[in-house]
Amino acid sequence: MVEITARKNADYTSGSDDPFFNFTRVEALQITETERGFLTRMTDKLARITTFVNKGVLQVADESVEDTLLDLANYCVLMAGYIRSKKQMHGPAPLPMSTVRAINNNNYNYVER
Repeated sequence: MVEITARKNADYTSGSDDPFFNFTRVEALQITETERGFLTRMTDKLARITTFVNKGVLQVADESVEDTLLDLANYCVLMAGYIRSKKQMHGPAPLPMSTVRAINNNNYNYVER
């Protein structure tokens, strides 16, 4: 699992030393929070696994269901590492972006759900 994570990290991080670069990019682009970026990729893998369970076959032959399961496991490990490093670097979790946007828009009655 470590080997495949290292290889994929090299492909997705554009040479950055930050192992979370591919995931933090969505926050830097103000698309969504990094954690939601992780969840999106995890959900994609779960959808593919669900298709395999329901149909017994996958259309993309060069990625087996085992590969997909390992990708999901890697995303889980990476997200756990990201959360741990974020806590160590920043202390308590910051406000969600949606709350910050509401404050910036002077919408003080906004309730996070």
